[in-house]
Amino acid sequence: MKMQSWRAAACLLGVIVSNSSFGAIKNNFIAPEARSVEGGREVQIIVGQAEIRPNINISNMTAAAGGGLLFALIDAGVNNARAKKAEEAVVPLREAMTGFDFDPQAQQLSSTTLASLGWFDPKQVRLTKDESAPALKAAIDGAATPQIMVLRYSYETNAEFSAMVVSLDAMLVNKAAPAGKKPDARLQAKYLPYHQAVRSMIRLPGANDKDPAGNVKAWSADGAKPARAAIELGLQRCQELLQRSLALSAADAASISKRNKRKMTSIPNVIGWELESQPGTTLVFETLTASLLQVEDFKPTAAPAQ
Repeated sequence: MKMQSWRAAACLLGVIVSNSSFGAIKNNFIAPEARSVEGGREVQIIVGQAEIRPNINISNMTAAAGGGLLFALIDAGVNNARAKKAEEAVVPLREAMTGFDFDPQAQQLSSTTLASLGWFDPKQVRLTKDESAPALKAAIDGAATPQIMVLRYSYETNAEFSAMVVSLDAMLVNKAAPAGKKPDARLQAKYLPYHQAVRSMIRLPGANDKDPAGNVKAWSADGAKPARAAIELGLQRCQELLQRSLALSAADAASISKRNKRKMTSIPNVIGWELESQPGTTLVFETLTASLLQVEDFKPTAAPAQ
């Protein structure tokens, strides 16, 4: 089961976006006139995993070769081998992180972030481990508000174990189905009132991408104190990015998704352009997923902002 974790991360997202691309949907902001809704909004927080998981660099020979069953089989074999190796490598970190409870922190910080907006009016905030599509649809059907905010979190290492990555996929869903459509249409990208993915990547100072075991050892030191602090910082950064996204104007949101001569990032395995950059911190718009990614160097003595 664990060897399939790299696939599970995208399952719910695949249900949400259906056959539509991120770039084709202009719902990465909430217009001022739509920010307040009568009755407020319930909030569903989803944290499907129970422990930190590793990531892998996905082999994609199939696309490079223009398709074909043979290349697809090769990709599958390579990815399974990489997933197995990553699962073996992450064991010391998992053991050192025993007792780390991500879920209540995600719930508490999410509640604080949404309440701080003033206009959002969060009502009941629920936390669930069930990330399946039927569970999500049941939550929408059972909501006592006309809209529900769904916040799906995950936390993992990067493929080289040189960074901790916290991800948040946020979307507003209407309880009522679109006119003339079945209830399942509520989760199609074009019918979501708002949808934005954000990520925080906290990089280990002095990490060696060619020495994953050494990176794991560094993160695991002192009962995984560095890893715990980095994940907590990443969770805080996701709140800041979410709050920023929810405050965007239509013009600001459109500007972010256009390169406009911006510099392409040189961060390994990240495709997109730099929106902002300062020593130790870079904000990137990731073109493949339309995500906002903040990358920063980990400072062990720095505590997450409250």
